[in-house]
Amino acid sequence: MSAVDSLFMWLAAVSFAAAGDALWVSRIRPALAPRFGWRNLDPDELIPAKAWIGALAVLAMFFVVVPFVGAAAGY
Repeated sequence: MSAVDSLFMWLAAVSFAAAGDALWVSRIRPALAPRFGWRNLDPDELIPAKAWIGALAVLAMFFVVVPFVGAAAGY
């Protein structure tokens, strides 16, 4: 695996993790918190919205744009 392939793999993994964390913090955790007695999260414990929007943009680029552009370019 080349260095660029490794970089793309890590970027995709981090992007999946950021998107999963956003889903956990915004939907799943608030629904489960009363049942398990979890405290509310402080604002400094959250990933900023700009970061996970950027992560979703990276995922869209890797899995939507790159396959079509790569196929059109002959790769």
